[in-house]
This record gives sequence, C-alpha cells and structure tokens, in this order.
Amino acid sequence: MKWLKKILMLIAGLSVSANALAYDFEVDGIYYNIIDMENLTCGVVYGDVEYTGEIEIPTTVTYEDNLFDVVEIQQSAFKSDRLISIKIPNSIISIGDFAFEDCLELKSVTIADGVRVIGEEAFDNCGITTMVIPNSVETIGDAAFRYCRDMKSVTISNNVKTLGNSVFYECSGLTEVIIPNSVETIDAYAFACCFNLESITLGENVEILGEEVFQKCSNLAIVYCKAMTPPGATSTTFENDAYSKIRLFVPKGTLDDYQTSVPWLFFWIIKERDFGGVDSIVGDTVSVVSADGKILIDCVGKAAIEVFNTNGQLIYSGMEKEIDVPAKGIYIVRLGGQTFKTVVL
Repeated sequence: MKWLKKILMLIAGLSVSANALAYDFEVDGIYYNIIDMENLTCGVVYGDVEYTGEIEIPTTVTYEDNLFDVVEIQQSAFKSDRLISIKIPNSIISIGDFAFEDCLELKSVTIADGVRVIGEEAFDNCGITTMVIPNSVETIGDAAFRYCRDMKSVTISNNVKTLGNSVFYECSGLTEVIIPNSVETIDAYAFACCFNLESITLGENVEILGEEVFQKCSNLAIVYCKAMTPPGATSTTFENDAYSKIRLFVPKGTLDDYQTSVPWLFFWIIKERDFGGVDSIVGDTVSVVSADGKILIDCVGKAAIEVFNTNGQLIYSGMEKEIDVPAKGIYIVRLGGQTFKTVVL
C-alpha cells in the first residue's frame, strides 16, 4: 500500500503545481501569463481570487522591472465571475474562447478599437445590455454572444466577413439588427430564437445564409436585403409561416431575380427599394430632434426609418421613434422619402 500512497501524494503535488502555475504574476488584482519574454507581452488569465465588480484592463503592466504589453484575454479568464463591467483597451488583440462565459452580472462591455478576434462562446450567457463591436474586429467565433438575453442593441464590425454558428442565438432582447456590408456568410442558427427581433438588414455582400438562421424569430416583420444577387439560403433559413408575415425589401431592379430564387420566392410581399446614398432633402412633415443621447422622431403613423453616420454606414433600420445611437456626433435620418440631419450631444 505504500506505493499507492506515494502515487496519490505525487498526483496531489502535481495538482498543486498546476494550480500554482495558472498565472505568472498578479498586479492590482489582475492575473497575467507571460506570452513572450523577448517582446515583453502578456495576457490576462484567471487567478486565485474571483474577479468582481468593475474592471479596467491596462494597456501595459510592470513586473520585475519589465514593462509588458497586455495583448490578450486568454481562454476562460473571467468565466463565471461576478463582473459588472469590463473595459478592454486597444492593446488587446484577441479575446479568448469562453473568456466571459456565464458572467451573468456583466452588463457593460467596452471594447476599444484594436481587438481583432472575439473567440468562441467568449460572451456566452452574459448580462450585456448593449454591444458595440469595433471595426478592428475581423473574426467573431461561434456562439460568441449566445444567450445574451438582456442585449437590446448590437453594432457589428464592418470588417467581419462571417457571423459564426449560433453567434446571437436566443439574444431575445434584440429588436433590430443591421448586418454590415463586409459580411458574406451568416452561419446556421446565427439569430435563431431571437423572439423579439422585428427587423433585420442584410448588407450588400451577403452571399450565404445557413440553416435556421432566423428560426423562431416570431416577431420578425421586415427584412431589408441589400444584395444585388439573391443570397444562397435553404428552405429552413426562415420559418415556414414567416413568408406570409414578413415584408421583404430588395434593391431596385432585382425583383425578378428574388421572385425566382429559393427561398426568396416564397415571400408573399416583396418590394423594391432604393438603398443608395443619402440625398439632401428638407422635410416639413416630420420632426427629427435629439435629446439625452437619442434621436427622437415625431411623425404620424409608422414608417421605415434609417439612420446613417457621417461615413455613410447604416447604424439603424426599423420603425422605432426613439433611437439609441452608439456615440455622440452627426447623424442622417431618412424616412418617408425625406432626409434630416441631426446632432446628438
């Protein structure tokens, strides 16, 4: 039995060593692993104490008289911790798989322009209310924001080409989503079970929609598809009963193509629309003002509304008359054949 006791002691010792080596150093309550000693880079990891409250990751950190650049949030670094808010600096290049998974109390996430990769299930099942994915982001992993049921709005990077499998699955707080022109592929289940989603805008370069992308989106009423060529899709991309309820808007001159392509030909209502640039038109039947960081629209009845930033990027498409915008600045609002300019302070 002595040999068995020795083996058990050895296993226990290895377990302690493994835990002890989970991080290389700690500064101000944040734990780090050294990635490259020659280039002095490090990444944020989990440590001995759970992360809680509000955390701001620094761009650099000093350890043993060496100044390290903080370039990664590594796999599972904050998983299941009781964070309330996180600020991610522009030095971070990648957010690892499962980095914030199951952070149910995490409401506020600020990602600086600099992050290129958001890993698989990085923010799965978090309490995030608003998400702005900066244009530096090129890759968003599968299920990255799955089960973020409190998310009310999301702005997607205009450098992402693929929205991965189940990326926004059951983000049931979303009411409208704009897919930027950079996106070419939307994988299976990407927006499935977004029960309150009312409108979706598909960018000019969308080519492929996977299986069940919009399954169980029971409130989806408007689809703006800006692609000149009908995107490839399957018979399960939309629910069968959606075709009689959803109004599909397609670019001018493409109606015949959409009416002869599966599954687009199944839509009962397909209308052409000019998705071109914004003209300078002065309106006198609609009031557009800003207050408290929002755009407020006063008009009679419901109308399709589009909001552009000064770079011509569509940031909102829908019918809400009180619109949150991602930042202060000048915005162009188009509705009812009229165009307005407003400043949000």
